[in-house]
Amino acid sequence: MFHVRKSVVLVLAVGSTLGAVLGVTAHHVLPASPIATGVFIGEQRPPEDVAVVEWLMRRRDLLKKRTVHLRYENDVTDTTLGELGVSIDIAATMERAEQIGRTGSWIRRVRDAAKAKRGEIEVPLAF
Repeated sequence: MFHVRKSVVLVLAVGSTLGAVLGVTAHHVLPASPIATGVFIGEQRPPEDVAVVEWLMRRRDLLKKRTVHLRYENDVTDTTLGELGVSIDIAATMERAEQIGRTGSWIRRVRDAAKAKRGEIEVPLAF
């Protein structure tokens, strides 16, 4: 029979345990979906029951309908933000939001994901 040294077995056991612990920790700490849980986008938290892209499309459509009053001296013109060409850039906003917990060192990723869960990260809308 082969004689297996205790130190080799110990190193394998510690390495396997450490790998399993890190894997489970990463699964629970780092974001699994495209957007880290708890991130605010444009001062609002995306709902969990709707895809973030759909939610942003609804916000974009509502924003375009918002009435604004333009004043120049004594003249006042009523228009909408959509008529002025103001719109949420969904792709750019999603790109910013998807970076939370996914860029930088592993330590930064874990810190950002934890901050997001506490509601401490705000991603501004891109226009």
